[in-house]
Amino acid sequence: MPFLLPSLFNSVCTANDPGPLQQFSDFYISWTCRTNDGKFAQALNLLLSIGTTLLLLLLAQLLKLGNRALKLSTLILLANLTVYYRTFAQVRGKPHVTFFTALSAILILHTLKSSSFHWKLVIGTGFSLGSLILSRQWGSFIYPAMGLLAVLIYLRDHPRGRSIFRQFVVSGLISLLIGGFFYVHLYKDYGSFTAFNIHKTVYPSPQQAYLLLRKTHSSHFELFREPVRAAFSGAMLPILCSETWGITGGTSHS
Repeated sequence: MPFLLPSLFNSVCTANDPGPLQQFSDFYISWTCRTNDGKFAQALNLLLSIGTTLLLLLLAQLLKLGNRALKLSTLILLANLTVYYRTFAQVRGKPHVTFFTALSAILILHTLKSSSFHWKLVIGTGFSLGSLILSRQWGSFIYPAMGLLAVLIYLRDHPRGRSIFRQFVVSGLISLLIGGFFYVHLYKDYGSFTAFNIHKTVYPSPQQAYLLLRKTHSSHFELFREPVRAAFSGAMLPILCSETWGITGGTSHS
């Protein structure tokens, strides 16, 4: 999904004004079009960022009608996330995941508020979820959340829970029709529905897991003097902090 429109843009650019072609690995590319592709994708990210901001405001409105404090705090929290600006400046799948997660959340909330089976909401949610799982593989983590939500509603109200569950199932099936082909392709060509180009994961021992959680790198303020990924090897919480508030690479002090 993140590369669909930039690829079409590249095809049009190459057909009309390719510029000099240079060999890159085993094929030829136009660096002029490649540069324009990147800028086009960044422009799409700008639209996704605006859309995500508006969707979060709409979500706040749906959660608490007319609560300006909730909307303001939502914008402040979003503006304070360093990772947000870094993510939307790069041509990757994360901006699409963010946008379609917010859109799916709003559609799911509307589904919860509906009193009967609503086909437009079901189909819209299916398309949003399908686009989400085509954006990045870990977009599929939304499905367990939907299942847990349906179970919790069912425990409180059996008839309503069954109706919500049916709508979620139909939306899920629609999303699989839209995005499932990519995972079939992965399994057919690489033998896996998930990552295929990395080494097998080695899980840490209980002692290693304890050390992974125990290290904070805060005793001498390393966490704040050098908030980069490479500085916190083997420490989960500092890596999480540097990913969210710092930068992902480099060795210079911030």
